[in-house]
Amino acid sequence: MSAFWDTYQSTAQKLDVKDQLHMLSPQDTPVSQGLGRTRATGVIHEWLTITMASATAQGLVSNEGDSFTYASADMASETRRQNRVQTFVSTWKVAGITNAAQAYGRTNEFALRKMIAMKRWKTAVEVDLLDNSASGAGSSGSGNGRLMNGLRAQDGLSATAATTGSAPIDEENLNSLLQLMYEQEAAADKVVCAPYVKRQVSRLVGAGPGIPLIIENGAKILSNSIDIYDTDFGRVQFIPSIRLSVKSEVIAYRNEYNKLAVLREPSARATPNDGDFETGAIVGDLTFEYLSVMGLGRLRRVQSAGGA
Repeated sequence: MSAFWDTYQSTAQKLDVKDQLHMLSPQDTPVSQGLGRTRATGVIHEWLTITMASATAQGLVSNEGDSFTYASADMASETRRQNRVQTFVSTWKVAGITNAAQAYGRTNEFALRKMIAMKRWKTAVEVDLLDNSASGAGSSGSGNGRLMNGLRAQDGLSATAATTGSAPIDEENLNSLLQLMYEQEAAADKVVCAPYVKRQVSRLVGAGPGIPLIIENGAKILSNSIDIYDTDFGRVQFIPSIRLSVKSEVIAYRNEYNKLAVLREPSARATPNDGDFETGAIVGDLTFEYLSVMGLGRLRRVQSAGGA
């Protein structure tokens, strides 16, 4: 019998590990990235809004030769609004020997952890923007920082998909909210919903022969997805979000009425090393500025899971 040597006996085989790193966690932040930016100059951000007096039939008619009249009710009223500026911090810490050792999918462990910290920072802003329902003043030494009000805390209008329990979103209950906003001259152009609710929205195109057929480079594509919907009250874009904590609520807003007010732009800074650990932090402060509470609305009691 001839002697042989194969991989079953060898202990010198290299591991078959692909030298590439794949980020598996979703990091999309469509709501915060889609808002405009403005500047904050203090820990309490304030701004003024002006509301015009409602127009009435023949309200400004004047007869020839009439004297001018003046009434405070005819003047536009000013409202002073505010929101607390929230500090967001994302840190990382890498042992010196870990950074020196070679690893698959990266050339520098410290740089990789910095990139991950930046993504965590962006995601945290998106979550708090959508879900913070009450602001907090914070206190020195308590470990509790200031909290800003998010979209859910400032909605001025709401409707329900069902009186009790829940019901699937449909044109009737969605338009009931959009109509309320339109009547306040704050027509929505963005709608944020949970992924399951987005599936229900796509069913508005119907089924079978009602589903659009798209021909692209000779390929026939059956599409039942709705991303932009022309409603009776304007065109709205649907944004499915995994960041919503209350899946049974749909948030509608007018994009131009809402901004992120930034005090300190997010920046990476080197922090004091901890023994043989190299450390760093992403730090930035911002808050949510809304020009009109009527430009924010919620549709509640929406079916958010199969059979729910």
